[in-house]
Amino acid sequence: MHSGSLLLLALFVEVIAGTPCRGLDQTPMVTYPAAADFRVLALQSRVNWAIDGKGPSIHVYGDGRVHLHRPAVMKDSGDFEAWLTTGDLDALLRRLAESGLFEFSPEAARADLVEAMKRRRDAGESAPMITDAGTAVLIIQLGSYRAVGSTEPVQDFSKVIEWSGLDFDAETYPEVVALQLLDCAVSVIRLLGELVQDAAIRNETMIRLPASPVASRQLLTRGDEISCKAPKQLINCFERDCDRKNAV
Repeated sequence: MHSGSLLLLALFVEVIAGTPCRGLDQTPMVTYPAAADFRVLALQSRVNWAIDGKGPSIHVYGDGRVHLHRPAVMKDSGDFEAWLTTGDLDALLRRLAESGLFEFSPEAARADLVEAMKRRRDAGESAPMITDAGTAVLIIQLGSYRAVGSTEPVQDFSKVIEWSGLDFDAETYPEVVALQLLDCAVSVIRLLGELVQDAAIRNETMIRLPASPVASRQLLTRGDEISCKAPKQLINCFERDCDRKNAV
């Protein structure tokens, strides 16, 4: 695995862990059945370079199992599995919740993106858009979820977030904070896939979220805003240019 990939995952964990909880008590923000058949997170992709339209996918289950599928048209294709410790899975879900990801609104993010494009055009600047990119599909399912600043948990919480051309939009319009948050979360889940693949190469069954002693941060916080600054080339392709980068 690229050292930069480990850095991104480590810094996500470190930065979100250090974000104040804004007056919340110590009750869990997320609960989920620790079951092998209960999927808590999934990242799927719809692409135009696969016959069935399905790209790579990552599924994370309540017992810590992480399953990576890479379709046959990709280099290093196949199915790979490894396990997160209970503590690491708890920490990952809690920090995703604290970041505000589970309250992401595609409608609000789309409106912010349209407004950002309008501001650029009004200023005589280019406002590019992409129409033929793949779609990232993020699926979240929990036993319960209590939002930051809320006292009442939502039972049987589930959410599906879809965004076409996420890499392009997040990189082109860094002023749209909601897209930076979504891109950051999607990148972190992709990196779990890298950890799983690396574990398979080493014939290991467990993966761990790395600690970060690094002072130079590629993941930055600005109040409640989060943005991923890791170079895109460090992240495995799920949406764009997969036929060129990963095809056999």
